[in-house]
Amino acid sequence: MAKYLNLRLFRQSLGLSQVQFSSEIGLAQGYISELEKGKKQITDEVISKLRNRYGEEIVNQWMQDTPSPT
Repeated sequence: MAKYLNLRLFRQSLGLSQVQFSSEIGLAQGYISELEKGKKQITDEVISKLRNRYGEEIVNQWMQDTPSPT
């Protein structure tokens, strides 16, 4: 079963703007915006970057079986 992550809520829970968040995980702000809007799918690479930066336990707590409304 696929897992989902509401990236916007995750980022907001950290108190970070898209610019700050993108800088912390090494991705372009525009790409973060597209992920948050659902225009692009969150890849395993993005999840890996999040786990490396914020810890596997924290990221796993935000993973869901189904997408949550944005």
